[in-house]
Amino acid sequence: MPNSPAQPGAQQPPIHVTSPTAMIASLPYLVGFIPHDSVVLLFLAEHSNQVVVSLRVDLPPVDDAAVEDDVVAMITETVRGSLALEVDLHMAHLVLWHDDANASAHRRLVTSLTRSLQDLGIRTGHCLATDGLAMWDYGPGHSECCTTSGHTLDGEEVERIRFALVVSELGFVPSRSALASSLTPAITLLSEAGFTDARAMLTTAEFEGFGDDWRREVEDDLVAACQRRCDPTELATVGAIWAVALSDARVREPLMYRLLQVSPPQERRRGLSNCRAWLTALTTMTPEPYQPAVAATLAAVTWQLGDGAFATIAAEKALSTQPNNSLARIVQASAKSGVPPQKWHAILDSIGLAQLRGTQQADQDSARVDPRDPLAWPTAS
Repeated sequence: MPNSPAQPGAQQPPIHVTSPTAMIASLPYLVGFIPHDSVVLLFLAEHSNQVVVSLRVDLPPVDDAAVEDDVVAMITETVRGSLALEVDLHMAHLVLWHDDANASAHRRLVTSLTRSLQDLGIRTGHCLATDGLAMWDYGPGHSECCTTSGHTLDGEEVERIRFALVVSELGFVPSRSALASSLTPAITLLSEAGFTDARAMLTTAEFEGFGDDWRREVEDDLVAACQRRCDPTELATVGAIWAVALSDARVREPLMYRLLQVSPPQERRRGLSNCRAWLTALTTMTPEPYQPAVAATLAAVTWQLGDGAFATIAAEKALSTQPNNSLARIVQASAKSGVPPQKWHAILDSIGLAQLRGTQQADQDSARVDPRDPLAWPTAS
């Protein structure tokens, strides 16, 4: 699944990767987990030379030409979709990560991928294989360069890049399954009585004509919470109210707007990170039927942080019990097609906070945008 690590809106400090060793060391942080048995591509923009999209797919079996062709076709289609959205994909670095890495395995796959990328006008940079300890080079003129054991990764360079990434508050887990386990339901869920009370408060507010005020109050509470670290004790008290409110797009979308468009740039990433922590905990504590809305909101927030892997997992969590959840489908489709998170900024800009809250009717241009079709989204400036 694609990630979009470089986002101006999230204000992530730049990490300078200047060698193949540093690139390999950074992959778990960019993907979100150690990409065992994976094909990983890092796409760089032409002028900034920043990683704008990272894409990971499962590595096919050695010498299985049919599966290799399917992988190449899937990657090609994803890249073509990103180019159609005017994403600047100037160069791609390719890494195959598997325990039995060497310079000859999967050479046909590497050749097919590089040829496909070149046909799309994308230059190919490094083409490497690694087991996490050593590396082998598939590039032109390197077919005989590597010994059977490969080139051992420079330990000092690995530690330098890891330190820089940790300081930037980036991390990873051992595997995708470990990432998914963070959404395992908590032993103690929020009580049904809490949801009954929350629904009663909303029903009373709507009956008395103060529904918008109730939603705005919860929206303000959520925004304020995103300025501080997650507190499980507080969540046990307000979690049911938040879960009920997040089932309403008139709360979810203004929350996203305020995190992305209103917050000072230097605070955006911290706010999104805090929001991710709150929503991860809330997802594990919330029973059906409210969990899908919370998980979908978590997916959207995580996508804005550039973590496509966890965003996809959260979207899958929502869709597993609510297959028609529109927000989860948007995130999932965006991740699969390599849509950069900045596209959502353009959508929000075109609508405005009042319209998102439902207090002002959307104009005709905004109403015609189908959020489930990323190709119909406006281009970010």
